[in-house]
Amino acid sequence: MLVTVQVVMDKEEIKKEIESLEKAVSNVCGSLNPVRDGKDHININLKGATKLGRALSNGYKSSFNHDDYGWFDSVYGFYYWLLSGKTQEQLRSLYGPRAKMEGEKYKVIELENDKFKEEVQHAIGLKIISNPWIANMLKESSLPFQSYYWYGDIDNAKIKFDNKNNYIISAIEDIRNYLKEEL
Repeated sequence: MLVTVQVVMDKEEIKKEIESLEKAVSNVCGSLNPVRDGKDHININLKGATKLGRALSNGYKSSFNHDDYGWFDSVYGFYYWLLSGKTQEQLRSLYGPRAKMEGEKYKVIELENDKFKEEVQHAIGLKIISNPWIANMLKESSLPFQSYYWYGDIDNAKIKFDNKNNYIISAIEDIRNYLKEEL
């Protein structure tokens, strides 16, 4: 048996719903302000205002050894090496924008599925424990994490936000919680 439900809203209800959604978007986007980075959030980005935010960026040069795959100079190098089908060895030593530029040339895997995301989350954990100064800063931090790119004048910055990296932020938050509880 198929049941169809039709929701009928009058203009006033639609207007209230739109205002509610606009407020929710404003709350999220309003917090994405590089001027407040380090005050009410930590932007995980190479261009972040805090040392921790920059260090947690996947592009940051912070070497780690993966038990199964060996040495990488950044999570970006690892990320793009995985996307290359584990074939482009030169990606292991790259970091920053160059890792992304080079890595994009060799992408053969388009789908970033759960297994892929788990591999990246594991690499983030390895990076953090392999660099104790990052682990210490992470343990001492308490501000919420964001990940966004901004350009233009800092006081009137244009924000580029992509929530597809929420799994990365989630992994970092989990690691921070673990560090606070266990160490």
